[in-house]
Amino acid sequence: MISHHDAFAIAKYRQQDFEADAAARRLVKKAEETKAEPERRRLRLSVRVRHA
Repeated sequence: MISHHDAFAIAKYRQQDFEADAAARRLVKKAEETKAEPERRRLRLSVRVRHA
């Protein structure tokens, strides 16, 4: 069995990887959103009209 210290170190590295991955995904999402923004606005408006 691995020691608590080692387990903590592994968890810490995994968390850093996860956060870096999430940050990268957020950047990609932002880039996609800026491209798709005009289309999305039109879709949102039409959806609101349908629901109302």
